[in-house]
Amino acid sequence: MQVPLRWLVGRPELGLRVRAGADQLDRAFSWVHAIDLADPSPWLAGGELVLTTGLGLPAQRSAQRNYVRGLAEAGSAALGFGVGLSYQDIPDAVVGAAEELRLPLVEVPLSTPFRDVIRVVVDRYAEECHGDLLRNSRVQSSMTRAAVRQGPESVVHELAIALEAQVLLRSSDGSVLAASPADAEELSFSLPEGDLDSTMTFTAMDKNGTTIAQPVWVGGRRHGWLVLARPSSLRPADHTLISHAVSLIVLDRVKPRGLRAAQNRLNRTIFGLGLGRSVSPWRFEEHLRDVGLTGTELRVLACGGADPGLMLDEADELLDGEELPTVAVERDEHLVVLLPGNGLDLARTLTAALVRRSRSAYGGLSEPVPPEHVPGALHQALTAARTARARRALLVCFGELAGHALVFDSRTREALAELARERLGRLSAFDRENGTALVTSLRAYLEHSGQWNVASTVLCVHRHTLRGRMEQIRDLLGIDIDSAHVRAELLLSLMVWTDDGETDMMEFYSAEAGHDVQ
Repeated sequence: MQVPLRWLVGRPELGLRVRAGADQLDRAFSWVHAIDLADPSPWLAGGELVLTTGLGLPAQRSAQRNYVRGLAEAGSAALGFGVGLSYQDIPDAVVGAAEELRLPLVEVPLSTPFRDVIRVVVDRYAEECHGDLLRNSRVQSSMTRAAVRQGPESVVHELAIALEAQVLLRSSDGSVLAASPADAEELSFSLPEGDLDSTMTFTAMDKNGTTIAQPVWVGGRRHGWLVLARPSSLRPADHTLISHAVSLIVLDRVKPRGLRAAQNRLNRTIFGLGLGRSVSPWRFEEHLRDVGLTGTELRVLACGGADPGLMLDEADELLDGEELPTVAVERDEHLVVLLPGNGLDLARTLTAALVRRSRSAYGGLSEPVPPEHVPGALHQALTAARTARARRALLVCFGELAGHALVFDSRTREALAELARERLGRLSAFDRENGTALVTSLRAYLEHSGQWNVASTVLCVHRHTLRGRMEQIRDLLGIDIDSAHVRAELLLSLMVWTDDGETDMMEFYSAEAGHDVQ
């Protein structure tokens, strides 16, 4: 809090007289500090009105000038010199130095104790604090009404008026969400490197005034920054208003998040019914249109390698930022998300975000399909996801898989499904009964073109262990695993294989690391 020097000098009961620096009376001081040391500068923080009787003032003129210079260099706002005790008048050297250095010099008469000067300043502080409380009460009510009626834009506008400042609300990616007045959009604020995710408030002061940036956190994530700039410094009460504005902005974001969470639960139910064909295609398509998926084609993204709940939170945050609904369910330990037909880049962004959370995450993306074919697209996405898992790839699109056109044809798919049940079903049953991983091993072997070293590395086993498993498969199925035709049939069968008995790859890698199981 600052007190204008001109106001203090104008108090008639104090009888103060300006002796130097009359053109600097618009200065303000933060506190009054009575001190009679010969060099008080080490005990000054800057911005004080220093009061002295001259008791410790050196007698030499040069030392007196240095005394004043030390105050100026320490950032003192002004010097009050009490006469009638140590000195009947202020020494000429002190007056001359103060005039030269443009440091306001005020004569305090003997009839005015320093206590009275301090008391007047304290009373002024108390009045200003009371005024700030009344103002804050009024402005906070106004800001709250504005938030309820018109949202963050009105909150920013009310804050700008109350603090006579430029105020900008920007998102984490730098886009402008609200600004008042209009030229506040040009405000910039550079954060210290490494502090982009900080919860701290940053303040910068220069010749143009004060700029402050306060983070807006919603649900454990930074939603953006509230940036404020004005020519003068900020008082504690001003910071209270800024914090109140941030709280209102957060509440405005939390409210729709609650509604979005409820909508997500409804979307999950409808999506699950749609995948199970328990709801008519037209009703399913109608619901998707209602929540914002209005395109004629959709894609299904299947993500695995991490906790589906955590992946759902990440996906919802990203989709919310893209103003898209979250239509997602959990299937076969994968998070399955419905995306627009043109959502290839979105799928890449989402999968990359999941990998930043969990290095083992991966994804598979279906081809664009009409809404009535979404159940089939789910299989495409899961097939692509399993391939990504086997290849240790970030994202695999179903269209990139060899033979996907055959699998997409319903008649061919039925034939392959029958073949898969006959051959892979036998292997899967053996795995469940004996704790082996023959289906997983077969997939890795075929996905890597029968290269023993590569496939065994992916499985974290010795190549001789993998050879032993292939021999088991050869004996169980009675096939020639070296035949190109047999390999093609098995690979296509794996593309349509959805039995839950297949060992999860990530669990299998962990179990096999460091030792081989025959």
